[in-house]
Amino acid sequence: MAGSVKPNETPYKSVIMEPIASKELDETSLRIIEGSLATAEKLLKDRPLKPRSEQVMDDFAVIDRALIESGLQSLSHL
Repeated sequence: MAGSVKPNETPYKSVIMEPIASKELDETSLRIIEGSLATAEKLLKDRPLKPRSEQVMDDFAVIDRALIESGLQSLSHL
């Protein structure tokens, strides 16, 4: 699950992972994680984040948390 206000505007890219009982590597999950990291690295290389005040960084953190909480609530209804 991933969410963002704008892909290269916020410094936060939260990820939620769930442990699985199997000790085998989940190849699909690994590809998703690696692809997400590669995309984030490319965005930062092409267009580094602008310096932000502490208040703006705090605001981004609040927004990121709200996105994650909303996603978790949506998943709990499945």
